[in-house]
Amino acid sequence: MQNITGIEEITPTWLTETFQKTGHLASGSVENIVFQGGSDIPVGTPKIHKAVITYSKDVDCDIPSNIIFKFASREKEYYFYKNIVKRLPQRFVPICYLALQNKEKSQALLLIEDLSRTHSQTEWPVVPNFKDCKQAIGKLAALHALWWNHPHLDTDLLPMLTHGNYWYGRLEEAIEKIPTFLDFIGDRLSSKRRKIYERVLGSSNLFWRPERFRFSRTFLHGDIHFWNFLFPNVNSDTGIRIIDWNSWDIGRGTNDLAYMIGLHWYPSLRQRLEKDLLRTYHETIMDTGIAYSWDECWLDYRESNIMNLFIPIWQWQRNLSATVWWSHLERSHLTFDDLDCSELL
Repeated sequence: MQNITGIEEITPTWLTETFQKTGHLASGSVENIVFQGGSDIPVGTPKIHKAVITYSKDVDCDIPSNIIFKFASREKEYYFYKNIVKRLPQRFVPICYLALQNKEKSQALLLIEDLSRTHSQTEWPVVPNFKDCKQAIGKLAALHALWWNHPHLDTDLLPMLTHGNYWYGRLEEAIEKIPTFLDFIGDRLSSKRRKIYERVLGSSNLFWRPERFRFSRTFLHGDIHFWNFLFPNVNSDTGIRIIDWNSWDIGRGTNDLAYMIGLHWYPSLRQRLEKDLLRTYHETIMDTGIAYSWDECWLDYRESNIMNLFIPIWQWQRNLSATVWWSHLERSHLTFDDLDCSELL
């Protein structure tokens, strides 16, 4: 792929030639492309654009007119759609019709199925209703069960974690920046919460770390929250789809759960629904024949929430919006207290 850096460089001529070279266009041509704007989520830089492609009348092409163009940084989402998605159940994620990578492997262009007519999301940061949350947790558990202690985690996936984002590297960045962050945050972080970081980093229990696990490990989404699920509309017979695979990882399944719930939910909602959702997760895992007790699941979840304390620091030092990291900082500490995570140190 030539170094396409933005949608303004994608022309009908370029797209026609690309579709021909990749075997998607047998005859005809792309006559026009109309881009319809980026993501509706007001944080981050997803570089996602809906588009409508107009083909010539004699076209023979297997890429639909309504499509999503996504510019993904580094290699991980490209690798996911080229390799990992083949091992997932059909229709588990949106169809990726085309994945191209530049020579430096610093960016990929993905042409992904546009599900806006059949699926929807709640407006960020509004949480979906409980029924949808429960179905999303079940879908995630099914993904985790497929990869539960799978040998290919080491042979196929682990080598790719030296590239792109993964939680072990993020944690190391956050720990390195803690002194700078504490200077910046000043008296906006209480002395009690400052001491929590000291206790965690000085603890002999290291199972809270993303690369450690007591009972099992699996394939993780790595940036999972309820706005990375597409929920089918009432009149749709399709299932939930999971999107945004640029941060997949390897670790305990509860690392994803703690990120979804412990980091993103305020106490009143979390305290009411947290255990019900974890029960759904645990039962789904058990239904596949995996031996994993409720006590093990609950312990894993509590330890995974210790890691959440460092996620806001990593986000801050990466210059993410304060809209994200400030709220995460508060929620991560509230969850840490509610789950009595200090008992585990």
